[in-house]
Amino acid sequence: MVAYFAILGILSLYGIHRFYLIGLFWKTRHRQPRPGRLPETPPRLTVQLPIYNEFYVVERLIRAA
Repeated sequence: MVAYFAILGILSLYGIHRFYLIGLFWKTRHRQPRPGRLPETPPRLTVQLPIYNEFYVVERLIRAA
């Protein structure tokens, strides 16, 4: 019986938290997001291509990327 009420309490806290989040949503639903600033330099980017045992596909894959 103790385990049942413990789980029931946890689920109740979860439900209360969900109602809190819904309340925050309704409170702030009319706000418009502000655009952020662009960085001074573009970020570095890494592209990983899956080419294990793909000897005949490598050139086409690199050209497509």
